[in-house]
Amino acid sequence: MEDLKKCNKCRRKLPRTKEYFGTDKRNPDGFFGYCRECGRKPKGFFYISGMKRCKECDEYLPATLEYFEENKNTNDNLSGTCIKCRKDIKDNFKLSPYKICSSCNRELPNTIEYFYHSKRGLDGFHYSCKDCQKEYAINSKEKIVARRKEYHIKNRERLLAKCRERNSTVESKIKRKRYVLKLQFGIDEDTVVNAMNIQKGCCDICKKSLVDGEGVKTYHVDHNHTTGDFRGLLCSKCNTAIGLLEEDKEILKSAIRYLEKHNE
Repeated sequence: MEDLKKCNKCRRKLPRTKEYFGTDKRNPDGFFGYCRECGRKPKGFFYISGMKRCKECDEYLPATLEYFEENKNTNDNLSGTCIKCRKDIKDNFKLSPYKICSSCNRELPNTIEYFYHSKRGLDGFHYSCKDCQKEYAINSKEKIVARRKEYHIKNRERLLAKCRERNSTVESKIKRKRYVLKLQFGIDEDTVVNAMNIQKGCCDICKKSLVDGEGVKTYHVDHNHTTGDFRGLLCSKCNTAIGLLEEDKEILKSAIRYLEKHNE
């Protein structure tokens, strides 16, 4: 049976030989992805303004999210396969116990042990194995950082709007609060609730309520800056005051003597 290769430009199936394809050591089969005839055509020959060709059905469709899924890894941020073809591929896809890594060409078990999860993969896994992914991350660290920086600069307003929308939900605020408590103070929400019950909802220093008129809790978590141990819940003024006085007992005693002296 003759070995054929599909040109990724004209989509013809041609013999996989030097007569039809130029040599390229970077590709696993040693040939370019497009045939010699397409390679001789002028740049932009296959480009139609505002249109994009689907890799599966070879049809030219409007380059919009109505016809192509979003893919941030491409130059036009669109998938190479149209939505209709991608749906057909997913419907007809059968999970195989093994898959070939697109980078090292090894046949490996199609499991989480060898492949990372990926939403874009039809089987739920990345096309490259974990070893190749790690090697690429190490060898291309500067390139990856530069690409991410460029993407964030280019899409700054869109990313900020998405971030604000995500963080404005009640669930997000609760989740972020729990994360901060665990990260900064090493405590959970139950510890805060217990402290609030013991202090009867009041600041541990001035004894003023830690709940405002609208029922919102306005406490600050106080901790020992040397050991990191949780000490109690304070109001904003008391928490700021002991911080400005450097939590020094002698300074606090001196402040008391000063007030007693001038308030007699």
